Amino acid sequence: MADLITQVCSAVLWTAIPWPTRQRAGASFHSASGAADGRQGPRRQRSGGGVAQGGARRGEVALFVTGVCLPDLLSRVPSMAITWLRWTVPAIPEWAIYPWGPLHMPVGIVLTSVLAGFLFPERGRGRVVRALVGGGMLHMALDVLQRHLGVGYLLLYPFSTWDWEAGVIGSEDTVRAVPVVLPVTVLVAWLQWGRGRPPAAGGSARRGDAALD
Repeated sequence: MADLITQVCSAVLWTAIPWPTRQRAGASFHSASGAADGRQGPRRQRSGGGVAQGGARRGEVALFVTGVCLPDLLSRVPSMAITWLRWTVPAIPEWAIYPWGPLHMPVGIVLTSVLAGFLFPERGRGRVVRALVGGGMLHMALDVLQRHLGVGYLLLYPFSTWDWEAGVIGSEDTVRAVPVVLPVTVLVAWLQWGRGRPPAAGGSARRGDAALD
């Protein structure tokens, strides 16, 4: 659990960095997805630009954080659940625990991200897949910093069984990091999302609509 918390925090902090490419494309994700489902009209495009950009920013963060979580949710959780079920249902074969492992490897991350992209409108699908893949690769980058007993991570599976990990930190070090990283992340997230808040009712947004009428 501590690993997942630190990874989610790392994803939020990573998205808070003002990368130039993200600044140029910040609002396009929201406008593309809104146009695809027919919810965004001309008036909203003209008078709600700040709100749209705030929504796009939060949407990108949510997708990136989802990408960080998917490797564990799709591999660790099913394996742990089946392991637990085998105590009460011995008929479940032991091999059912292991097929989920490749979903925690780079090739599996890319494939699941592409498949998940088909759940979104076609116009914004590429940005969704990139965000999910980016989050998954950040997950892997943080994982390989750890050291474990036995083999490392099979980064090239299924093309190779070569394994590697950096061994910079212990697998339990994230427990000590959570009390520091979590409050910092909450503060950064509040500051980032606070900038994207829509105007108060009766404020500038209403005046903008009145000017268009």
